[in-house]
Amino acid sequence: MNAYFACPCNLDAVGFYFHSLEEYSQRTEACTDSLGGRVEEFEIQFIDGGAVDAELFGALDVSQASLSLWFDCVEVLSAEAKAAAFYLVSQCGQTVQDLLGNLEEVVLREGDMIDAAAELFDEFYPELPQVARIYIDMEAYARDLRLNGALDEFEVAGKTYTVLNSNEL
Repeated sequence: MNAYFACPCNLDAVGFYFHSLEEYSQRTEACTDSLGGRVEEFEIQFIDGGAVDAELFGALDVSQASLSLWFDCVEVLSAEAKAAAFYLVSQCGQTVQDLLGNLEEVVLREGDMIDAAAELFDEFYPELPQVARIYIDMEAYARDLRLNGALDEFEVAGKTYTVLNSNEL
């Protein structure tokens, strides 16, 4: 379970940790400054949790305004869907609202682009004998696929992923 911190913009108030949107809502209702005034603005910080969640939280720049979307739509995604979401935000510049409609379109493969290019090559040319395959420069083939927009590689939470349909996004 991820842990978050709500840091009040009012320097005379004390922030709090929370783990869910419900807990956040309850704690914000009770948060007051030393004069008894209700605190309304908070900076939301990711404190502890999964590495993919931490990087995606930062990439999305989650704030009070988008916190409900984070809990309702993003935090509940699978690890692969979160990696796809990270790609759409960090590489394609999509917002949280945009990416939720486009997650299904991202075709990911865990691993580097050279291995993905080798698999694609084997699919495209299955009849090529192994004797001839050793002369194929897979690094150059992968680079060409990247330059043509067919493949893209990115890293999130210490794992490398290859997007197999980056030119379609």
